[in-house]
Formats: sequence, C-alpha cells, structure tokens
Amino acid sequence: MKELLAQASNLLLAPDLSSPPKVLARVELILICSEPVYNYGAGGLSSTREVSDMRVLCGHAALRDMAEKLIELANEAKALEVVMNSALVGAMEENPNR
Repeated sequence: MKELLAQASNLLLAPDLSSPPKVLARVELILICSEPVYNYGAGGLSSTREVSDMRVLCGHAALRDMAEKLIELANEAKALEVVMNSALVGAMEENPNR
C-alpha cells in the first residue's frame, strides 16, 4: 500500500472555451507516495522503498468537495481510534495479567 510522503500543488489558468476571453482556474494536486518493495536474493530478504507520484487536475469546486470528504474521513478515523484505544485500555484494566 502506498504511504503519503508529501503533497504539492500548482495553480493554473486555462482558457474558458465556452466563454472567451474568460479563464478557468485549475488546481494541480500532486501526491508524493512511497511503497515498500521486498526482494529475495542470495543475501536473504531485503526491503527498499519505491517513490512515485500521482497528479490530479481539478477545478476549485471539485477540490472543495474532495477536501470536505477527506475531512469527514479524517474525523471518522480519529473517532474510531479513540473508541478502540478506550476499549483496549479498559480491557487491560479489567485483566491486568494479560
């Protein structure tokens, strides 16, 4: 699974072909990721990381929509983490010998 290392962005202006001479603002979002790669050779198992990027071009409305969904997902992940950690700590307190 690819892991997010960093992000970058560029703001671009493109001609609005349906309404010249107006322009449309576009955002290029660049996600820089790394992924473990495992190899087995004469020296045994070795691991390296492969770095790649993914580029997405979208308008400001689509970027806002994606940002809202990502914030929602981040909030759900945080809530799940809190619930699970509370349950694990509670279980350890009930059974301290484990």
